[in-house]
Amino acid sequence: MKRLLLLLGFFGIFGSASTQESTDYGFFLGMSQEHLQTIMPVPKAGSVMPAIGAFYRYNLNSRYGLRGGINYGLATGAGLNSLDIHGLFEFNFLPLNPTLEKPKVSTFVAAGLGLYQIEPVMAFNVGVKYRLTERIGFSVEWDLRRKIIGADPDTDTYVLPSNWYSHIGVTASYNIIKTCKTCPFYESNRKKNR
Repeated sequence: MKRLLLLLGFFGIFGSASTQESTDYGFFLGMSQEHLQTIMPVPKAGSVMPAIGAFYRYNLNSRYGLRGGINYGLATGAGLNSLDIHGLFEFNFLPLNPTLEKPKVSTFVAAGLGLYQIEPVMAFNVGVKYRLTERIGFSVEWDLRRKIIGADPDTDTYVLPSNWYSHIGVTASYNIIKTCKTCPFYESNRKKNR
């Protein structure tokens, strides 16, 4: 029951931000893999699987954003599906403002917490974003996860698993921003028309 309340609270926080000035809704397509006891993406045998996902991002401004999402690894053969739920604080190295014509490309990093198969994890993302239009954007990203220390109920001590896993792939997003419907597409055009 506590896990269910935690999940509902997690999505409630991100869902409540939908009335803000700028938000992105998107999906992820790529692959998921468990690592061989290292941060480097060297997969365990048979651990690479196709993955899909969805995310919601509330843009605090053109550089910072809060992102919540879910990725689902689709097991092949006798493997098990994997479920990753995450909440991240995201930083763009260049300001991506949908009301300005440039810049259209920026690298980004993100960090936060998440759940992997209902186990807590530290979450890190790196990637490159490209804004195709005012509303549509794409990115290529690597989502790295590290399992957090877990308690062993038998010994009452802490176990330090050195398991890493990651997702790599592409995202597509749609931006919803409150703008003047009668104004030109970009702010730069507004200044030229004055």
